[in-house]
Amino acid sequence: MRMTWPKLPHGLVSNPVWLQIADEASSTPAVACMLYLQARDYASQLRYRGWFLGGFSPDDARVFLGADPDEVARVAGLIADRGMVDDDPHLI
Repeated sequence: MRMTWPKLPHGLVSNPVWLQIADEASSTPAVACMLYLQARDYASQLRYRGWFLGGFSPDDARVFLGADPDEVARVAGLIADRGMVDDDPHLI
């Protein structure tokens, strides 16, 4: 059985942006990074694979992360404010 590994851009999980977002959202870098990674994972599973996030539920991510709903909303808002998600919504 051959395994395939997802390819993440180098430095994505250790990007200082997660520290900044976590600090501003009173969260943790792990929650900030994982929310973004879960959004990428969701987008990659759609029929038209890519960066589209229509239908992505931050609440599902919240349950997985065991995070507070307000915390996840703050983190998601800051990810969008940083230009990592556009208005369509698409990941950038």
